[in-house]
Amino acid sequence: MARQIGFVLLLISSNWIHCHCLAAADFNAPVNHKPSFHNCGEYKPTLKEEQEPGTSVLRVAATDPDQSQTIKYSILNEMREERVFAIDEDTGEIFSAYIFDRDPPYRDTEFYITVRATDNGQPSLDDVCTIKVTILDINDNPPVFDKDFYEAFVSMNTTLRQQVTIITAKDIDEQTNNVVNFEIVEEYKDSSYFEIDQHTGVLTLAKRIDRNPGEYYALRVRAYNQGYIENESENPEVDVKVHIIDDDKRLPYFTKVPEVPVILHENFTAFDQILAVFEANSNTNNDSNVIFEIVRGKFEQTNSLHTFLL
Repeated sequence: MARQIGFVLLLISSNWIHCHCLAAADFNAPVNHKPSFHNCGEYKPTLKEEQEPGTSVLRVAATDPDQSQTIKYSILNEMREERVFAIDEDTGEIFSAYIFDRDPPYRDTEFYITVRATDNGQPSLDDVCTIKVTILDINDNPPVFDKDFYEAFVSMNTTLRQQVTIITAKDIDEQTNNVVNFEIVEEYKDSSYFEIDQHTGVLTLAKRIDRNPGEYYALRVRAYNQGYIENESENPEVDVKVHIIDDDKRLPYFTKVPEVPVILHENFTAFDQILAVFEANSNTNNDSNVIFEIVRGKFEQTNSLHTFLL
């Protein structure tokens, strides 16, 4: 770019007569502009977890009005000991340099990276752009049953469709990836005696009991996700044994349970507040006492840490 520069010249003659003259000169004086990320606010990249290093995240671009200059890109804020992102200094292409895991215990959910664009002017100038990279969950974890083995007890006079037990499982993925469904494995001969609710895991009696007290039914239940489980080939299964007991050994049954879910805020501190009330019938004539117990499962969500007490 050409610009006009004026100089004030002081001319001194040999007879010491001063003359002030204004002279103007035109010449090509290059102006050094800085590069700029004009679309910085529009960068909203996402990256699926468990992707191999070298996976492309996005390409950033800075522009410099000085067409003769070249721009080099670099990442500024690599605070971790190991790099999690890398950038091609010439193209601005950002790649992963780390295998991210959004699930517990790592919880890689989002990262902020600052990219610098530097030109080769004299002096070199630069601009920076901070970008949030969101790590997306994939269905990479199968459900895990809350117990290694399930046992239940029913009397010979148990009616059809009556609840036998509840099968529970958890998936540490997020959103729709952690929805667990249940089904009875049909290959087992006793499977036809029972039905299971696909969504709740409630196991009920489907055929009348035709075995004597002391005998049992054996079946297997499978837990699965609706979608394809990446990096996994099989869905987990668990054994269930249903024991037959005498009619006079009648099982207690609930007569009152909460009608709606109990919802607590994360800052809840009223630990003496009653959250839910249960009532049950002993189902025996000579003893009306019923003992309640909260079953402790494998996970925090199933009271493994004794979060809730009776």
